[in-house]
Amino acid sequence: MAKQKNRYRQLDFLMTRVIIADAFIFLLYLLAAAVGIGWLKVLCAFVTIVGSALGATYLYLTQEWLKKRSLWMTMSFCAIVLLSLVSLICKVPFGPVA
Repeated sequence: MAKQKNRYRQLDFLMTRVIIADAFIFLLYLLAAAVGIGWLKVLCAFVTIVGSALGATYLYLTQEWLKKRSLWMTMSFCAIVLLSLVSLICKVPFGPVA
């Protein structure tokens, strides 16, 4: 039982770090979009979406996808993907004002 609890603690630690890194890259995406650096905006959006998709896939493969204790991780990855896609579709932030 203690070994299984330790495995979840390691998973929780790893996924928390991935979510923080993914959120940081999303904020970098918003900053690049606001300043008007197109190539950085595209790169950050791609890395954010792929990173969140890989994190959610890993949770699915480890069968932690819908467990109550791991639901916050699943929702974090889904929220980051959703925010990125909505921001890309609506072209928000609008970029530099000339």
